[in-house]
Amino acid sequence: ISVLNAVREMRDAMTTQFRVVDERLNDLGNRIVNLEDLADEIADGLEQQGNKIGEVATATPSISTNSLKAAKAVEKLAERLPLPPPCSFSEKKDALMEERVRVLDKDSFLSFANRLDRELFTPYQRRLPLNERDQEKVQWMTECLLYRRRFSVKGEKKTMEASMRKRLNNYAQKRRKLPLGEDAVEEEEVIREEEVMGEEGERPKYIGREHEEDEEGEGEGDFDREED
Repeated sequence: ISVLNAVREMRDAMTTQFRVVDERLNDLGNRIVNLEDLADEIADGLEQQGNKIGEVATATPSISTNSLKAAKAVEKLAERLPLPPPCSFSEKKDALMEERVRVLDKDSFLSFANRLDRELFTPYQRRLPLNERDQEKVQWMTECLLYRRRFSVKGEKKTMEASMRKRLNNYAQKRRKLPLGEDAVEEEEVIREEEVMGEEGERPKYIGREHEEDEEGEGEGDFDREED
């Protein structure tokens, strides 16, 4: 009888252990199923991402075109914003009003600079290089130009400022070679030529042309070297 009892106890203990093992196996099986489901979801997600990347790559050219159009639209809206005070010169009586600046603002960056130059300085002052003029006015003119064209100029502020200074210094050097008064006639011809060029092309193309003209004009005068 004692042997039978021992066998029964052993059987009960093994049954309990088998039950525990079976439960753990079932739990492990459920986890494996969950992992398989998760792997399927990840695979589906990767496939969807791949499709979206393909769509973005296809749409990139149109995105670039639309971005350029948006930048131009934003720049037009910016013209309606009030000008910031560039420096202490904005508090002077002879500072240009915002409405007048809008009238002077044309398609070409350098053409706009020439008009501001003519508004801010007398004919005699415009025969001088920029570094010999009223520096507060020069600074105001520079900041006004860069602010009005801040969306198209973007990270090329130094380049465009250098182009502006070179252009105005070249004009000043040419004026010094003419009797006072005759330089105004020549300048009107230059302005009319700039207006025609500005109407024939878009601003980005004209900006590129401005750089070409600056490169061609390098080394024409001592004042250019002083400004570089």
